[in-house]
Amino acid sequence: MDHHTSSITKKQRTEQEYYNSLVHKKWDNKSLTVDIIEPPFAWYSGDLFDAAKQYMGNLQGKTVLEIGCNNGELSVWFAKNDAIVYGIDISDESIRIAEKRSKENRTEKQTHFAVAPGEKTPYNDNFFDIVFINVSLHHLVVNEAMREIKRILKPNGSFIAVEPFVFSKTIQRIRTSKLVTKLYPVRQETPTERILVSDDLELIQKSFSDIEYQPYRIFSPFIYKIQPLFTFLANTFWKSEKDEELRRRKANRTFQKMDEHILHTLPFLKFLSRYIVFRATNHKI
Repeated sequence: MDHHTSSITKKQRTEQEYYNSLVHKKWDNKSLTVDIIEPPFAWYSGDLFDAAKQYMGNLQGKTVLEIGCNNGELSVWFAKNDAIVYGIDISDESIRIAEKRSKENRTEKQTHFAVAPGEKTPYNDNFFDIVFINVSLHHLVVNEAMREIKRILKPNGSFIAVEPFVFSKTIQRIRTSKLVTKLYPVRQETPTERILVSDDLELIQKSFSDIEYQPYRIFSPFIYKIQPLFTFLANTFWKSEKDEELRRRKANRTFQKMDEHILHTLPFLKFLSRYIVFRATNHKI
């Protein structure tokens, strides 16, 4: 593993310091086991994970890079599903946890981790079948990341991402207004991150002319944020489940599926959605 980080930018240093402090609080003395069927990410983000899986297809023998791999949870899941996996993150402490996770899951022969920013990776041209980003693109300089991803992807390789996203700038202004944020505080982990907007999608489309996407989540995030209401609904409608955590997971997934049904039936409501999952294909000339 390469821990050389002296050339990172001020913005990247801010991200590194934040996640270095966070990763140990979250994962020290916790189980690092990743199930081959469903990683922990899917427990509360099954909608986004299922969409990403659909775009990826069969991972057997594929060379996959995860940019912003964090604690290695999804990288290890890729490896357990027979991919050859590379993971990079700006946080060196996150990479240490990722390596530990891979060892505990016995996938260390299939995983390769490095400390690096997504805008400048240590890999050769045309190297990867898939480049995957899970809620990390909005931390990057998008145009620089697009150039790098296009460079390292094989011809016809896929760039797949799960991201917080807004189609409507007006809706986003309402969501971030003082009145709304008193009830629904905006989640912002670092001062350098931002939610992706339609301008970013246009930028990605310029780099990858072949792009398809699915919008996700309208009402389910609001229900989940009102914890007394969410807990009441989970305990009322899933009371047959003895485990409270399982009740909460099933409730959350049900509300997500309701949103999926709404967006499938009324696609014009995508302007209300909160997330996007997309796949861009690298058609090189």
